[in-house]
Order: sequence, then C-alpha cells, then structure tokens
Amino acid sequence: MTGHPMTPEVLRERWIGARRHSVELCARASAAAGIATERVAHARRLGRLGGDRRVPAATGAFEVSGVVDGRTVSVTWTAGRLAGDAGILDRVELVVALAGLAAEPGIPLPSLTASRRQALLAVVRAFDRVRGVRLCV
Repeated sequence: MTGHPMTPEVLRERWIGARRHSVELCARASAAAGIATERVAHARRLGRLGGDRRVPAATGAFEVSGVVDGRTVSVTWTAGRLAGDAGILDRVELVVALAGLAAEPGIPLPSLTASRRQALLAVVRAFDRVRGVRLCV
C-alpha cells in the first residue's frame, strides 16, 4: 500500500473532506432546485404548463415512449405542441430549467423553444428509461 497509513487521524481528515464536499454539493443542488422551481413557476404564469406545452412552430414531429417512475408513458411533439401525461411534461420542464447548470461545450442544450432536436433531447432526458422513439418528417 502506498500513500498515508490509515491512522485514525487520516481517516478523520478524509471523512471531514468528504463531508465538506457533500455539503457543497447539497448547497449547489438546492440552489439549482430553487432556480428550476422559479423557471417552472414562470412557465406556469405564461400558460406553458398544463396538458400541452406550446413551443414555436417547427418542422417534423416525434413520439417518445418509455418508463417514468415505474409507469409507461409517452410524449408527442407535433407542430410545436408537446403533449402527454402531466407528470412527464413537468419533468421535461425541469430538464430544460436545469440544462444550463450542467452545460458541456459542443453539446446542444435541451430546449422547448428552439429546434425539434433540442426538444427531443429534453424529452428523452426526462424519462427513466426510453423504450421507443418515432421521428416523423
């Protein structure tokens, strides 16, 4: 074994470091959840939440089916209208709201106001497990 011997002091310092890191992560997650909650509330005020989600008109359509919280659900996107179970649509809104917090260079952000590709990305990320995707031109 290389490195520091596993003395009680070393273990305690590692535990303190891990605990400090955990607290930092919890604080960041809490802040992200607050931002997401504000964005969802704003979307509700604009009337974008409910049974349907309106997005700008775009070409093509898609349908995604899969599992969310143990239930089989599907979401369709046609002519800029996102429709499906209210629970999965709320999750899609959260995916979009949190997207900027974990952005990676070169990877498009999930969005309901941009392209079909970005809307599809938002929907797919909201599922626990995707069983099928059907794209229509």
